[in-house]
Amino acid sequence: MVEMMIETIETAILEALRADAKTEGSALEKIQIERCPEDASTRLMDSSTGSVWVHFAGIKTSEPKQVFSVVQDDILYYDLDIIMRNLRAPRHAVTTGVGAYDVIDRVRHVITGMIPIKPAKPVYMVNCELTDAGRGFWYYTARFAVRVPYAESVKKEEPVWGVSKKITFQDGRTVIVESKENEED
Repeated sequence: MVEMMIETIETAILEALRADAKTEGSALEKIQIERCPEDASTRLMDSSTGSVWVHFAGIKTSEPKQVFSVVQDDILYYDLDIIMRNLRAPRHAVTTGVGAYDVIDRVRHVITGMIPIKPAKPVYMVNCELTDAGRGFWYYTARFAVRVPYAESVKKEEPVWGVSKKITFQDGRTVIVESKENEED
């Protein structure tokens, strides 16, 4: 269902990360993994180790490729906000043997290549940047993209301004004639 595509992909990313977090020894094992709340300013880190927050970040579409239907490639972007107490691990870790670098590497390993819905191409990382550092935490945003073909038939309605007719003559010439809607043939 097209209306639910954005949320369906977000859910697939969350499920992949949560499944990996159940693997013993994974860098995500003790990390809070959540969907970003409606009010992003209210998100709190419930884990003493760190958090990964997943949310839709935008969409870029191509120009339509056909005349009588809308056929486009949509690129959907998802941001994973990674908030960690530790930058490096295990030597420098305060509470566990996991740092931001470990989580970034693991998130990339888990998400890259997954196909979240049937017509989509594999997910790939666009970039990962340090967005803030302070108050005892390191804040990174890892942006992932997925290309999904989109197609919809054009709704065919009679134009209000008139009707176009194609006339082909015996000598092969073709002309298009516009006539008013109420004109007699």
